[in-house]
Amino acid sequence: VEGTPLKIPVAHKPTATLRDKKLPTAVATKPYTIKLDTVNLKPEDVKAEIIDQSGVPLPVTIKQNPDGSMDLTFVPKDQGKVKAVILADGKPVEGTPVTLDVLPKPSAKLHGTPAKTATATKPHEILLDTVNLKPEDLKVEVTDELGSPVGPVKVTQNPDGTFGVVFVPTEPGIINAKIIADGVPVEGTPLKIPVAHKPTATLRDKKLPTAVATKPYTIK
Repeated sequence: VEGTPLKIPVAHKPTATLRDKKLPTAVATKPYTIKLDTVNLKPEDVKAEIIDQSGVPLPVTIKQNPDGSMDLTFVPKDQGKVKAVILADGKPVEGTPVTLDVLPKPSAKLHGTPAKTATATKPHEILLDTVNLKPEDLKVEVTDELGSPVGPVKVTQNPDGTFGVVFVPTEPGIINAKIIADGVPVEGTPLKIPVAHKPTATLRDKKLPTAVATKPYTIK
């Protein structure tokens, strides 16, 4: 037959594999992405079902990346477990179905009773107990009575796991401290913190009297 024999390229069969053989733990209310490395597949060739521990399916979005990989993203609602069933070209992806642990949703609360009074020119710390948060997840706004910022404000993680919100008030008065953790106001905030005068000392006697050898001498 004219034009034959034909040379017909044959592409690789469609496949999909989990990029991470051991999937990391999910966190409730936070988007979670399962990444697939794929060959000759389109998003519509992949079917994913994510089921929480109550048997309720969770919405999943499937996006293809420029490198050909695919992102399967969902948001677990509650602490517990979810099961991921993934089919590519009608066949289960190797390593699935897989069950993921879901940690509690991020949260923060005041640690104990906050110090009632700060002191001008002295560092003041507000302690927080946190769950699944990093210092950068906190948004802190500290202002004086006129609404002017007081700062800088530092958020640090202490060895015992608490977070410390530290600032130095410069003047006596009232400080307002707003703390947002993962987009939610920390319970018990904003705080109104009285600021006492800075520590000072002056000589009571501008001209000190003469001392006498062997006699006690007092400076007030």
